[in-house]
Amino acid sequence: MARYTVYAMWWGGSGYAQSDDQDIETFPSLFQAQRALEDRKRFGYSYRQHFEFINREPEDTLCPCVEDDSEIWIFYQNPTGWGDKYPDRIIKFGARGGVVVERT
Repeated sequence: MARYTVYAMWWGGSGYAQSDDQDIETFPSLFQAQRALEDRKRFGYSYRQHFEFINREPEDTLCPCVEDDSEIWIFYQNPTGWGDKYPDRIIKFGARGGVVVERT
């Protein structure tokens, strides 16, 4: 799988409304973003997860609100300042619990 920086915004779950520009984070690859979704659901309530934000200081925090309906919206270019943000990919959980990457 190709390695490149991707920009991510979270959506869904009991604790996530659509992210705004302050919540944009980066991942070194699409694969790492997929892993983050899995890890934050599986381990988010028990150990701190790292968030590499681009418009504020990075932080390590618990994230127990990642659930089956949580998604990560992926952008290949920095979406800061866009009026209507439309993702290049959406990473979410599939019907049987696996992680699915959809083109939009």
